[in-house]
Amino acid sequence: MALNIQIKESKKDFFVGHSKICKPLGQQTPDELLSLAIIARESNDPSMIALFSVLPTLTELKAARTEQQLAAIAAEATAVPAPEVTPAPAPALVEEVAAPAPTKKLNIPVPSVPADGNKDKTGDTATNSSTTK
Repeated sequence: MALNIQIKESKKDFFVGHSKICKPLGQQTPDELLSLAIIARESNDPSMIALFSVLPTLTELKAARTEQQLAAIAAEATAVPAPEVTPAPAPALVEEVAAPAPTKKLNIPVPSVPADGNKDKTGDTATNSSTTK
């Protein structure tokens, strides 16, 4: 449904801020003019209505907005989806450390200690040379 929304020639240089934009009326897109026309009809503000030389009814304006939104939804639904990108695996947060090598049992001879602890290698009882009887 194409609506005929027209701005008065004398008002095309007017700056009007609405819907996150602020530029001269003559430079606004048809969608921006539709938004402004809906605002003008809903507010019923005479100064806003005076900007337009042709201004459809609020019902016609909202029907046009609905058609635009439905067309956008249909276009989005039939759009080819972007290919899925498989993300690369995240780097490990902890470095992997190689397990330690198994320990090897060493066969080192250990000198034996006499069971009574007092005999030296000759089998004699140990004596202290500093003491005499």
